[in-house]
Amino acid sequence: MNQQQAIQLVEQHLNRHQPKEYRLHVIPGATRNEDDWWYVCVGPDRDNIRRYDYYDVLAQISREIEDEDDVNITLLPPPSGAA
Repeated sequence: MNQQQAIQLVEQHLNRHQPKEYRLHVIPGATRNEDDWWYVCVGPDRDNIRRYDYYDVLAQISREIEDEDDVNITLLPPPSGAA
């Protein structure tokens, strides 16, 4: 799996779990691969959304990808300044 495929897979799952008050999106420049794992950064479309407000969504999507697609992907909030 390459970076674009990992991002597309996350986006497919992310579309099913978008919060009502804001949108979450993948940040490709902050996405990386280490060993057999993809670390895909996902952040909100607004600056005033706190990270802990969407941690549960990221965890739910990570579990869903693991269960349904059998791919090693972890979703993370972006590092400061990456959004």
